[in-house]
Amino acid sequence: MRRIRLKWRRQVPSRLAVAKLTANLSARAKLQQRRATASLSARAKLQPRLAVASGPPCVTRDPTDLTYVVKAHLGRFVDNVSQNLINLAGKFVSAGDPPIALVYDAIMPFCLDVARKLGIKGAAFFTQPCAVSALYYHYYEGNLKIGDHLGTTSFSMPAMPVMEIGDLPSLIPDRDLYPVFLSLMVNQFSNFQKADWLLVNTFDKLEEEV
Repeated sequence: MRRIRLKWRRQVPSRLAVAKLTANLSARAKLQQRRATASLSARAKLQPRLAVASGPPCVTRDPTDLTYVVKAHLGRFVDNVSQNLINLAGKFVSAGDPPIALVYDAIMPFCLDVARKLGIKGAAFFTQPCAVSALYYHYYEGNLKIGDHLGTTSFSMPAMPVMEIGDLPSLIPDRDLYPVFLSLMVNQFSNFQKADWLLVNTFDKLEEEV
């Protein structure tokens, strides 16, 4: 039997091959870097901008007088927020990135007027649960009169389950306790039908009829 001896020869890459490989890897690294930079730049353009604006204090007397504090604050708040939104929109326009819509908490219906002044769309966002918003809406429309139900153990509203007085938002049965806050809540519906979009906080399967 003849034995065959195999010899393994280590192949050492030439300098030219090493140079080509290095150049290839460098080119790939630069390409990946450019792609990553472009991706980050694109994401930055898509990211929403957050601007914080504040106004001067508006309380000039006893801060424990809650009704006065709220009334004094609301007037200044509306003026300050409206002007700050206009100024902020102007900055975006100057930067070449004009806003196209304003999403605002429905508790600030005056923001829709700001959107109209800016010539953009307005979306009212009802942040409370949809069922709660529906109760405030019925109260605003005069369909929910507490006096009619005080002597009953339960009552119902359109497209809503049977409920008791204690199931209502506390501001409604105790409307004389914090009238300013109740007015603030029901005024959400003062112009919501004029908004371009309505955004509600709900689950379709839980509150489908609402």
